[in-house]
Amino acid sequence: MRVVLGAVMAAALCAIASASHRLPSAKPKIEASQPTPRPIPSELPSDTIAEDEAPRAAYAAFLHTEVGNRPPSGEPNAWVYVPTRFDPKQRLRVVMFFHGYHNCVRSFVADQGVPCRQFDSPRTAYGIAAHMERAELGSIAIVPQLAFDRDSSDPLCLGEPGAARALLREIVEKHLREAIGARTLEDVDDVTFVAASGGTSALGPVLLGGKVANVHRVVLMDAYYAPSLALDEFVIQNLDAFADGRRLAVVYSDGRPLTPTLEFAARIEERLKKRGSLEWLTHAPLPHAVATSDFSGRISFVRSALDHDDVMRFDLWKALAGGGAAPP
Repeated sequence: MRVVLGAVMAAALCAIASASHRLPSAKPKIEASQPTPRPIPSELPSDTIAEDEAPRAAYAAFLHTEVGNRPPSGEPNAWVYVPTRFDPKQRLRVVMFFHGYHNCVRSFVADQGVPCRQFDSPRTAYGIAAHMERAELGSIAIVPQLAFDRDSSDPLCLGEPGAARALLREIVEKHLREAIGARTLEDVDDVTFVAASGGTSALGPVLLGGKVANVHRVVLMDAYYAPSLALDEFVIQNLDAFADGRRLAVVYSDGRPLTPTLEFAARIEERLKKRGSLEWLTHAPLPHAVATSDFSGRISFVRSALDHDDVMRFDLWKALAGGGAAPP
């Protein structure tokens, strides 16, 4: 009885939160964000993002959306970035990120970590805008808030059936109208999901029940900790889709247990052998400085020599540019 009541109360809180923070339909509430690139430590690879390679955002904003989770103290529950290479004449491509544990949107996207709560220590930051510029995709980046600054990346409201699709519609049709013009959800014909660290726990429910159309790519940044039914369905049970543009890019490191990732790669390899399509898989199993060429396969596994957080900080743009989110 308590479990049922708890689930009902959680669903009600999601609905109440959305209703109580509704925004005027004429002009959505945004907070302008102009990221400045973070200096790159000299001991890390020299082919990472240089300070002059992250131009100021064509458009960046922290949002308070109606759909999605409600963080405390009026914190934003989403962030969007339209890169300088965005082409308004083309159909829309989107990269949606799922952040890891102990984080919030404001710190996750920043160039330097900031506290999620007053008086707390800064959380990890990954300079998402700089990665989107360096990857040169022209794709719109969206970062929704998952569990706020907790030992969890629970999707909460975003994990409800159809919620991710509804959020994407709201952002494209309402919050981005000023930046990209009058576009609709139906204009989005290419979606990439990126999970950072523990963000896979949110990625799974969204893949299975988010009802987002045209999800062609998944990128895992040191994020595969345990077997995932959602990823098995996306990859192993739908290998035919990889003949038509679907892609998987997995970057992993010694900073997290290797066994789950290696077993996932082995399962995929076995299925591809049976299918006669083993050439679709590329795997670089030795720790090394990741390059865009590591992602030449339709399914790519790459072992980075960097530490766990630095995999996301410095290898993300390479996974995106090297095929993880490139147009088919």
